[in-house]
Amino acid sequence: MKRNLFIRTFALVIAILMLFSACGKTDGPVGQSSQPTGSNTNVGDANDIMSIPMPTRDLSNNDKVLTVFSWTTMQENNFDGVAASYFEKEFGVKIEVTIVNQFDYWADYAKMVAAGNAPDIIDTEYFSFWPLPITRNLYQPWDDVIDFSTPLWADVQDLLERYEWDGNTYYPILGRFVPSFLYYNKAMFKNYGLEDKTPRILYENDEWTLDNLLYLANQFVEKNNKNEIVQHGLVHMSYEPIRITGVPVFEVAAGGESYTNNLKDPKIAKLMNGMQSISPGMGTGAWSERDCNPMFTSGRSAMAFAFANNLTDGVYADFMNDDILGIAPYPKLDNESPYYCTLVVDPGYGLSNVEGVNKELAGLYIEYLKWFKLGENICREIPTSVNNPAKEKYNLKPVSRAAYISEEDTKFINDYLSDENVVMTYNDYQGILTQAGGDVGLFKDAIFYGYRPWSSYVEELYPKYEGILKSLVK
Repeated sequence: MKRNLFIRTFALVIAILMLFSACGKTDGPVGQSSQPTGSNTNVGDANDIMSIPMPTRDLSNNDKVLTVFSWTTMQENNFDGVAASYFEKEFGVKIEVTIVNQFDYWADYAKMVAAGNAPDIIDTEYFSFWPLPITRNLYQPWDDVIDFSTPLWADVQDLLERYEWDGNTYYPILGRFVPSFLYYNKAMFKNYGLEDKTPRILYENDEWTLDNLLYLANQFVEKNNKNEIVQHGLVHMSYEPIRITGVPVFEVAAGGESYTNNLKDPKIAKLMNGMQSISPGMGTGAWSERDCNPMFTSGRSAMAFAFANNLTDGVYADFMNDDILGIAPYPKLDNESPYYCTLVVDPGYGLSNVEGVNKELAGLYIEYLKWFKLGENICREIPTSVNNPAKEKYNLKPVSRAAYISEEDTKFINDYLSDENVVMTYNDYQGILTQAGGDVGLFKDAIFYGYRPWSSYVEELYPKYEGILKSLVK
């Protein structure tokens, strides 16, 4: 599935999503990065959910074709695809998708906007939505199309406000979710006599810190007769580990009036220096820069920072069937720090900034998609029995892959996400990095491969990102 190229691979078939209940406490702000309030991140009361009617509009004088800009077909888009198929049948409409390469996504779309022939709506991912499409005038606001004050949007009001620009809503936020966990190979830990020091056990004993992660990673390094490392302690996907600092690396504030560059924060330096100690460039080599899942699933790495959807998309199915997959949260930075769980948002679809877009049908689709997903929350990989209007109306059933997760792991994840000591945060830095083009490679080299000290890298990176951030504000 093309979405597995990037982080939105957590998407499950929407029928599973309808079974997920609220399971996360999200109080405890940390700077700008913590926004959720209350005891649940999404709609918590199933009765309230069931009272929200299915959206509808008069389409009698409407062109019943909705054009979408995306990198995948609706059939391949597990996250929205099932809802889209019901939408077409429900209202007698057709969805047509223009598919482009993800790497040329914004450039290709910008050309269509300049030519005045862009599709009605644009599928937008959390790793690239903020705030480039707005600052480049690629989107127009949704406010005259959708009433965001209705109960349909109550569960994401904080996020709608968070991502306003000049008081306008450019992103009809559909929800929020946990992007990743730390996974470990229980069999390898047992073989190395570390079964009493697994990440899960250390977390349960409140000893799961960066130092202990580094210690464990070094225990699994193996070399061949050429002194080449053939087994590592840790592999990774994307920019995940920096999240344990709780520091928003970069931020462009709502409305675009200011930005924050925390690249020189001492907590970030502490993390970088620690990770460089096990990097291939300056450290022991316990942290591999090779492709994450093949390394982990082949037993050439004992631990992996990886996507949450790996629990349900079959990547780790063999490990789960053999009961050797361990699941743990990210460690905390040190004993004085809390555990941070970083959430990401599903920004939904942008409305093309061209004349003649089918606003009525586009608005109905967005409202229907939000209604179809009511009850979804940050535990997308955890199947439960919560009802919702779409599940009842269409008799939706879970798919078999939901059974991959054991009851023990299901309980652990739910307990972790409801722990009052776990601080929920948001970080938009990854989207800014993605939009920065070639600078992403430099940032990744600096963080993960460690070929120079962080103190040297940061002096080079800081002014680069100052320039990028300034270009994204007014």
